[in-house]
Amino acid sequence: MQGAVRAHDVRPIASEADWAAYARLKQRDWDERAARLGIRDASELGADMFREHRAKVPPAKYWLAWLDGTPRGFLASWPGTEGVGQVEDLYVEPEVRHRGLATALLHRGVADCRTRGADPVAIVADATDTRSTCTPRWGSVPWRSSTSTCCASTPRPDPRLAGCTM
Repeated sequence: MQGAVRAHDVRPIASEADWAAYARLKQRDWDERAARLGIRDASELGADMFREHRAKVPPAKYWLAWLDGTPRGFLASWPGTEGVGQVEDLYVEPEVRHRGLATALLHRGVADCRTRGADPVAIVADATDTRSTCTPRWGSVPWRSSTSTCCASTPRPDPRLAGCTM
């Protein structure tokens, strides 16, 4: 990824308190998504998703973005297979968006994948979420499928990213 990143406190989830913060944020993420998609009575889906995501550790690594001493966003990174990494599950609370937290999380996740041997790295997002856009300033190449928006953090398409089509 290219471009300047504002300095933010982004740390790996390392304690039970961190996981509890992630669970709270994941529920907010799911509540927002359910409202956007018109899904009612989805109150337990956030907790189910939390358990599913925690079971992916390792090899997935989850990150929290902290602002003023409070976790306000998260991201997952995974070095993948055959040298193709993946970052996904990005969320920042609405009241602190547009402050660079999502960009800092994405940069940290891509760097983690690369440190663990991945290149390229696919950035995967929900295609129904209008916030999920890739920008040229990140040095990304966007693809879109029916369910995901993918961005390769490489200046050229890579055949190993065949899950998403341009």
